[in-house]
Amino acid sequence: MRDALGDSAEEPRYIETLPRRGYRFIARHRNGRHARIARRRSTSRAILPLQLAPKLWNKRRFVVTAGVAALLIVAALASWHLFFARPVLTETDVILLASFVNKTGDPIFDNSLDKALEVKLTESPF
Repeated sequence: MRDALGDSAEEPRYIETLPRRGYRFIARHRNGRHARIARRRSTSRAILPLQLAPKLWNKRRFVVTAGVAALLIVAALASWHLFFARPVLTETDVILLASFVNKTGDPIFDNSLDKALEVKLTESPF
């Protein structure tokens, strides 16, 4: 911009540099017929505030994040149900009871384990 105006940073005539702030226009200007026309043209267009775009982006980002979170929750519940659900016994299922071999030498375990397991299975609602 300074090159187009023929201005320099060391001896500014049109644009002054403000450290850590930006730039300032320092040239003298006149209010005349051309200035009023230019001002009318510039105000005739609607200028949107700069803050609308970030607010809209924040809303979109929130909606996208909520959608992805909901999708992940549904996928987690479906996979939990698929992989960790216990199978339910039906009336047609068969449970085979086999005899235990007592290797402890204690006579109390000879037939009592088989009978105890059979009784517990018949009491089970499953």
